[in-house]
Amino acid sequence: MGLFGIGLMPREEDYVASLSDMTTRLTEGARSLVEMFGDEIGEAPKYSEHIKTIEHACDEITHQVSTSLQRSFITGIDREDIYALITTLDDIVDLIEALASAVVRYGVQEYTPYMRLFAGVIQQMAEALDRLVPAIERLRDVKNPLLKLRDLEREGDDLYRESVANLFNGSFDVQTVIVMKEIYDNLENTIDRCQHVGNLVERIVIKNM
Repeated sequence: MGLFGIGLMPREEDYVASLSDMTTRLTEGARSLVEMFGDEIGEAPKYSEHIKTIEHACDEITHQVSTSLQRSFITGIDREDIYALITTLDDIVDLIEALASAVVRYGVQEYTPYMRLFAGVIQQMAEALDRLVPAIERLRDVKNPLLKLRDLEREGDDLYRESVANLFNGSFDVQTVIVMKEIYDNLENTIDRCQHVGNLVERIVIKNM
């Protein structure tokens, strides 16, 4: 019997399905961010609106899971762990939506190579989470995605240090530095939150071994 094999209604399998739905939508949002940074700058509002739609759907999933948890007396894993997972995944989607909105709001005129590289790392992390979270019941299936997440987080840390150093090399005006620093910070925060989900899953698996 898996981690979610016992419990009262709503069934714990519903939580796995909801978490899987969230990671699927997260992956779609991350892919849209990559596509946005690879397209013409004038197409930014289109991508921003699409990502906002994804973010609203994820908010609804989070609300449904939170409401269900309040009615569940017994769960296969601790309710606070389920809640931590769903809300952290929602945080990641919120950050991606905020990034896309910031590009439009600040009138960013050019996507830097660092923005594209960051987005690529985030997409890979989202794909790893889309494999990891639905496999939370199967210990043998979580190892590789967890290792992938750690490798990508280190890559993201290196990117952040390099991108900020480049930003402060004296080639950019003050306004550009302020705007791009905020964008790079949010990109790095998104990567950190992805890694945090991996840490949560690892903790849940160890707790339920």
